Amino acid sequence: MLKKFSDSCPLTLAKNDLHQDHFIPLAWGHGGSYLGNLVPLYCVLNDSKQDRHPFEWFDANKDRFNLSESAWNEMTAILASQNGLTPSELRAFVDWCYANKRTVAQTKRDNERYGYKKPSLEIWREATGLQFPIRVDFGTSTQLSAIGEYSTASKRTDCASNPDSAKEAVM
Repeated sequence: MLKKFSDSCPLTLAKNDLHQDHFIPLAWGHGGSYLGNLVPLYCVLNDSKQDRHPFEWFDANKDRFNLSESAWNEMTAILASQNGLTPSELRAFVDWCYANKRTVAQTKRDNERYGYKKPSLEIWREATGLQFPIRVDFGTSTQLSAIGEYSTASKRTDCASNPDSAKEAVM
């Protein structure tokens, strides 16, 4: 994941105090911990985003944190590509996940109904009739384990104490 984003936060270019952000929040019952849903975000940004709709969060906070629209578009283009989507399809997928949030119990029922852990992307494609791409990059457990170090509680505490540091990271 870090290599895709030049070993830094794609929005601030910070190389330290990074958190592993789930672009589509796990709290929604969609997304998950795979390469096409993970972004190394500067800790202050991730603390601000929490489980908010990522596109709505960016629109509401780009001025506050002095974030670049072109950097956002590049980041979302990478995520779209990793999911076999166009950027506009990624937005539609995120909107669908937001509108169709699932509890843990609902997710378990869906897994039982399908007989396996069916990815939300697959459920969304079936619901919308969108054809599947030739390849979707879900990453590997090796790639995922290498990024787990960016979401430690101590780093979260440090970031929460200085919310203005995101502006400093991009200046």
